Amino acid sequence: MAEAFQEAGVTSELEDVEEIVKKCEKSAQKQAKTFFNDERANTKMNSFACKSFIGELIEAVMGALSNFLYEKVWFDKVSFNGALLMLIVNTFSSGKIFTRTLKTDIMPCIDEGLLAWSEEERVVRQFYHSLEAAGMQESQRKKANGHLVKAYDEAHFDSPYGSIESPDLTPEVAMLQEFLKGFMTHFKSKAHSQLENGLADSSPAGQVAALTAMFQTLMDPDSPCMPLSLQPSAPAAPWAYVEQCATEVVAESQ
Repeated sequence: MAEAFQEAGVTSELEDVEEIVKKCEKSAQKQAKTFFNDERANTKMNSFACKSFIGELIEAVMGALSNFLYEKVWFDKVSFNGALLMLIVNTFSSGKIFTRTLKTDIMPCIDEGLLAWSEEERVVRQFYHSLEAAGMQESQRKKANGHLVKAYDEAHFDSPYGSIESPDLTPEVAMLQEFLKGFMTHFKSKAHSQLENGLADSSPAGQVAALTAMFQTLMDPDSPCMPLSLQPSAPAAPWAYVEQCATEVVAESQ
């Protein structure tokens, strides 16, 4: 941990590094103890199950750390990979969960778990930015954000996939448009009250403008809120289809 903070440029002049390391250690060990006592920790796992189990632990540890470090400007710069490796190897030193996982493959599992966690954190932050961009009143943002999270979850499976066919679109861009349509439709349906009461202009035109601003932010290729497999296909911002989609979604809800 001390090495990770040093490499990230977090010095004693900026923070009480020793105290923060102790707090991180205590928090991480608490989460590790929970997983050590999990009945799954005493079972032989194949490589897929092991990777999933490690991913759950990383999510728990990083979530606990972010609870008291998320406001630190340097938090995203610290590489926790090495510390997590030590934590995981020593917590599960019996090796039972690694029955079908090479010791040399544990670090790639950790890297993948950290990537998944950081990706989720980035998406959550971008949700709030999108509501700000839409001009959603602060009093309505918490509920609107909850609806946005649920709409995002549902859009992964319940979007009109296969409904867009155009010779001018690649299959990937067509699928991205379908995902966006599902995402926006689910949000519009769930956040009806917030769109009616949380905008300066709640008319159909005002809602189209708000949804356009919101989803332009969510689809921004610099920080896209979309499945990883579709991110390489994200068009440059601003994406003209976003406004078209917003117009269709509002019209369909009237």
